[in-house]
Amino acid sequence: MLDANITTSVPHICARPVIQRSTVTGRVSIELARDTATTLSARLGFPKLTFALASTTEYARTKLNVAMMLDITGSMSGQILRNLKSAAKLLVDTVVDPAEQSDDVR
Repeated sequence: MLDANITTSVPHICARPVIQRSTVTGRVSIELARDTATTLSARLGFPKLTFALASTTEYARTKLNVAMMLDITGSMSGQILRNLKSAAKLLVDTVVDPAEQSDDVR
C-alpha cells in the first residue's frame, strides 16, 4: 500500500504508519516512529535518533465528495501504477466506510 514511499537504501526517508479508523467514534488516527542513524552524535554516544508522530482527527458523517486526479501516463506503469492504485484505494477505505452503502458518498 504505502510501500512506494518506503525504501531500504535510505532507511530514514519514510516509516510505515499505523492507520486506524473507527466508524463508531468517527476518529481517524495515524502513528509512526522511526529510528535514524547518526554520524556525529554517534561519537558522543547517541548512535540513533528516534522520531515519533501521532495525530487523531474526528470527522462528521455528512455527504462526502472525493475527487482524485491520478497520473496514468507512460511513466506510471507496472509496480508504480499498482502502488498508486493501492494508495488511492487506501485513501477511500480510510475516509469512507466500505460496508456503508448510501447516497452520502459519490
